[in-house]
Amino acid sequence: MERAEVIGRITKDPETRSAQSGNTFTLFSIAANSKDREGNKVTNYYDCIAYGQIGRYVSQFRKKGDGVYVTGKMSQRTYKDRNGENKFSVQINCDEVTGYGPQQEAPKQEVYAAPIVQSSYDDDEDSLPF
Repeated sequence: MERAEVIGRITKDPETRSAQSGNTFTLFSIAANSKDREGNKVTNYYDCIAYGQIGRYVSQFRKKGDGVYVTGKMSQRTYKDRNGENKFSVQINCDEVTGYGPQQEAPKQEVYAAPIVQSSYDDDEDSLPF
């Protein structure tokens, strides 16, 4: 799986849903501009999914048109459209979302990241080899 770092704007208001397990997640998409080799503007679209605290932040304080910096694991899925043609979609499973630009009463700390998993390493200072 690849990592992605994308700066762009949210294309429509984020949508929060609940899984059968009861966990909630937020879906949103972003548009990011770049230039091709000839200098022409190219816009790429990315579907994003955010869980837990990150998802709550996006759904409460971000809306269509807001700028975001998103990092996470990138995955690609294939599906058939209504005409039976194969289509591809790139999705980012967000580890971090940072907002920039106008916002709705967002908290002072704008960076929301996935929780860090604690190591099972025993950090007792007496057991250190040096």
